[in-house]
Amino acid sequence: MIRTAAPIRHEGHARPDDAQALNAFAARAAHSLGTGVGLAAGYAALLRESSAERLGAEGLAALDGLEGGLDRVRLFVEDLLELAVVEAAPVHRAPLRVDAAVAAAIDSLAEPIAEAGVGVEIGPLPDIVADAGLLERLFRHLLRGALAAIEPGSGRIAVSGTRHPGGARLQVTDNGPALAAVDVHSLFEPFALPRGSGRLAGAGVSMAICRRIAERHGGSTSAHSHRRGGCAVAVLLPGAA
Repeated sequence: MIRTAAPIRHEGHARPDDAQALNAFAARAAHSLGTGVGLAAGYAALLRESSAERLGAEGLAALDGLEGGLDRVRLFVEDLLELAVVEAAPVHRAPLRVDAAVAAAIDSLAEPIAEAGVGVEIGPLPDIVADAGLLERLFRHLLRGALAAIEPGSGRIAVSGTRHPGGARLQVTDNGPALAAVDVHSLFEPFALPRGSGRLAGAGVSMAICRRIAERHGGSTSAHSHRRGGCAVAVLLPGAA
């Protein structure tokens, strides 16, 4: 297990008015962006299908770059929509096995995990009372944030959890770059500068989504950095099973 040190913490707090305005903006922006991205992707696919031979190697390389950029924008749009969905979705609490949610989240990220050559270590995890869908989303975004931050080929991610008075503490630790104090305080804000710059960074709302999921369960989020690099993001949820 990767051990952490030198904690610098930030707790997430709900701001209903800000969240409502942000969700409305996110939904409008996502709709507009999604329409444009879909149109551009359709023309790119048509160009590849009808003109691949005429484009040649150089033209196809440029088209690859265009489609890669569209994929990044598509993920950005999906993040905006998810930010709104997480706020509005009903929370159905039930006893859950956390390891099942972690496994589902890892499975949804199997391709980027394999491409990055990242090892994911899963430690013992407590059972909790939570919404199954939101818990899977929580771990997917925690893992995405870690994947976006670490160097391909040498990355390590550890998922762990412990029982806590009145609930459980769930944590995802990586060996990516350390966080400066100013970054810790902004990490969970919507559209914060993500720790990485790859396509998985998306709209920079993964940590904001995690915070909102925790808050909707009556919990909170925190982050702390290591002296030698790396970061741990923890989620405190009430109601251990």
